[in-house]
Parts: sequence; C-alpha cells; structure tokens
Amino acid sequence: MQIFINTLLILFCLAVLYVLSSLFVYRLPSRKKVEVFESEVVFNYVDIRFTARELFETTVLSNGVVSLAVGAQRFYLTREDKAKLWQVSPRELSKNGCSLKIKLKAQPLLFGGYGLGVIEEIITINKTPIITK
Repeated sequence: MQIFINTLLILFCLAVLYVLSSLFVYRLPSRKKVEVFESEVVFNYVDIRFTARELFETTVLSNGVVSLAVGAQRFYLTREDKAKLWQVSPRELSKNGCSLKIKLKAQPLLFGGYGLGVIEEIITINKTPIITK
C-alpha cells in the first residue's frame, strides 16, 4: 500500500512540475514589442499535434489554436476568441464565396514562439476559405 501511495505522490509531483515549468516557458515574455499579424484564417477541422506546448495550451488551459495562411503560423487563443472565428461554419462561408481575415496581436516569448494571441479585428473577404481536414 505504501508503494502505491508513493507512486501516486511522485506522479502528482511530476504533474505539478510540468504545469509550473510550462507556465514559465510558455508565458514568459521577451522584451520585444507586441507583434501584429494580418492573414487569412486556415480552418482546420481535425488538427492533432502532440507537442508539449499543444498539450499544455489545449488540454491544461483549454485554449484554442488558429492557423494563418501567411507563413503557416499557429497561434493559441482563448476559447472566446476561437469561437468568434467559428460563428459561421467554414462550409457556409464557402457557399457564400467568402473567407475570414484576421488581425492578431501576440507577444514574443523569451524562449521562442508567441504568447496567447488576441484577435483585434475580423474582416470578411471575397475568397474561397482554406479548409483542411
């Protein structure tokens, strides 16, 4: 019984260490200015990536991911910002012959990448949306 309790304690400590180190690595901003990105949204129906950051952002913090067409960049957004992009189904956008272009702000991080993005503006454009499965 004592071995079982010790094993659970070790697993709990590892989980806490993972969350704390992830918060440190994925939230510590650099001294660079906030960057603004403007690009068409890529609608990913199935977007499965198994990276440490992906696991932390989507599973632990319940954030969403948005992919941009220019530079194939990925940004993490709050659930509310992600929902703004999916108010109208990409299939409906395709039927109407329009897509979405966003202006997004994100802070560069000290260890590379960008912090949580914030959507500044959503623009409807006359173009077939980019939809991936």
